[in-house]
Formats: sequence, structure tokens, C-alpha cells
Amino acid sequence: PVSLHLRMAEVVPSLRDLCVGRFLEAARHYDDGSRREIAAVLVEVVGVERIVAAAATSPEAFAGLRYLPAPGDFSLIDDCRRFLAAKRPTFFQSLVDRSKARGIKDCDGVEAVAKAFVGNDRFKRDMTGPLLPKPSADICRALRRLAQNAKQDKQADSKKQQWRYQDLRLHGKHRQLSSSSRYRDPSTQPLPRNPHFPGYDH
Repeated sequence: PVSLHLRMAEVVPSLRDLCVGRFLEAARHYDDGSRREIAAVLVEVVGVERIVAAAATSPEAFAGLRYLPAPGDFSLIDDCRRFLAAKRPTFFQSLVDRSKARGIKDCDGVEAVAKAFVGNDRFKRDMTGPLLPKPSADICRALRRLAQNAKQDKQADSKKQQWRYQDLRLHGKHRQLSSSSRYRDPSTQPLPRNPHFPGYDH
């Protein structure tokens, strides 16, 4: 008999974490009332620990924390921060690794949540409970920089596409003008000599 010893390259999220992660990924598409209801139900049913685990499944799920319970309301992020304050920085490191491997789609969302976790653009007096320890905060800032760099790359690619589109339009107009300049009205052109016309010398 053949025995196989398989090892996973990374921890596979549970089905529950993946389901919660899908809610987080789609959070920006819900209206304000639905967002608040989703946040309250998630905290009550699965708890902050599972929300944290779900947010680590993808950069888009992490970005979804920005919209729950509402943009500018950091209550859920603060709950997650207080939970992570006593943990090792593996949460943020896994997000950095996934962002490098798969890219970041919602760059603004990832950047906003990372800034909220470390307290950028916030008053520290509004951040109740323990702050992130330095190792976690440093990796969280690295995640924020990844999102900023990804956004800059997307903006540069968009400008390149716009320039290419403009070049193609100019090239098409140039060809159109060139072809029109070579066009001659057939009615103004002399008719070809007919070899069978009487009087034609063979």
C-alpha cells in the first residue's frame, strides 16, 4: 500500500470563516441600515474572534471592516484591535503575504482599515483599550504601504492606457486623412483605352 504524507502550504480557512469573509468582502455594496444590522449579527453570532479570522482570509475581507457598521464608525475595528493586542502579529503578516501573492483590489479600503488599526488620522483618546503592540503595528503599516503602492501602480497603468488610447485615435485620424488625400473622384479620371475600340492599333 502507498501512504501519502501531505502538508498544506498555508492554513485553510474554515467554511464559517469563508462565509463571514464573503459578508465582509461585499459590505461596501449594502446600504447603511443593512451594514449596521450585519455588523451587529456577526458580533452576536460568531463573535469578534471569528470576524478577525474571516478578515484574514483576503485583503478584500480586511477592507470590508471599513464599511461595518458604517464608514467612519471604528467600533468594530476597535473591537478587533483590542482582541489582536494580546496576539502575535500573524494576522497582519498573513494579510501582507496574501496581498503580495494575489494583489489588492480595494486599495482604498485596505489603506483605510490599516490606518484605523494603528490610529492614523485619529485621536488616541478615542481609541479605548490597548493599542497594537509595536510588531503588529509595524506589519500593519507595511500592509498600508502595500495598498498605497498598489493604488499608485493602478493609477500609472490607467494613465498609460489613456495615452495608448489617445495614440491609437491620433494614428487612426492620420490614416484617415492620408487615405482621403489619396482619394480621387473616378469621374475626373481619364477612362482606360479599350483595346477593342475601332481604330485602336494592335
